[in-house]
This record gives sequence, structure tokens and C-alpha cells, in this order.
Amino acid sequence: MPIRVKPKEYEVALDAAGRMTAEGENALQTGAGWTPEHLLLAAVARCGVNSLTWFADKDGIEVEAVAKATGVIARREDARNAFVDIHCHLEVKLAPAPEEGKLQPLLMRAERGCFIGNSLDPHPQYSWVVNGKEIL
Repeated sequence: MPIRVKPKEYEVALDAAGRMTAEGENALQTGAGWTPEHLLLAAVARCGVNSLTWFADKDGIEVEAVAKATGVIARREDARNAFVDIHCHLEVKLAPAPEEGKLQPLLMRAERGCFIGNSLDPHPQYSWVVNGKEIL
């Protein structure tokens, strides 16, 4: 029997002054340099960290993380301008370090669990540095 996931609804509002609110609360004022493109990349980075944190917590692992997302917008084959490449680089400290053979599955679950990344075409490419070591 397939697992059913309850739909989750989200709402963001933008006022005339450029302030954004999430679910009617938590006003976010971004500077003039913040474009919708930057906000999408910020969402990819934040979601990558959130997803890793959620899965690591299930394994009793604490996460300290920084992330950077980059993207390229170009004309696609359908003649529309869109992101054609998105990359998310995460540098994380995991405590305790996962047992031998459990790090790669944890990172894979984190990548697959990112709702934002799953919503995009192209899907982001991820790179990881874990406890100071680049993961290939």
C-alpha cells in the first residue's frame, strides 16, 4: 500500500513596501539586491540544511551547517529563460560522526528529502564537506 502524505499548504504575502510575510507573520525585509532568483537559491540552501537536520536528528546526530547555492539562468530549448543549472554546496559538522557506511545514505536521504529541490527542474546538484572532509 503506498504511503500517503498529507498535503501541506504555505502562504507568502508581499506588501507594497516589499516586505514579505509567511503565514501572516514573521515579516522579512530584503534589500534591493535580493531578487526572486536569489530567494529561490536561498530556499534551496535552507531546504538542504533543514532536510539534513531532520534526517540526522532521527539518527541522534546534531548538525551545524553552512550552505551556498548558485545557479545559472539561460535560454532553454523551449525558448524560455530559466534556471538551467543549480548547485548547492553544504559544509556541515555532524556530532557524533555517523558510523562507517552510514554517511552516504544520510546525505542521499537529505538530498532526496529537500522539497524545494524536488520541485525544481533542473534538480539541484549537491556537494558536501562533512567534518572537514569533502565527500565524493
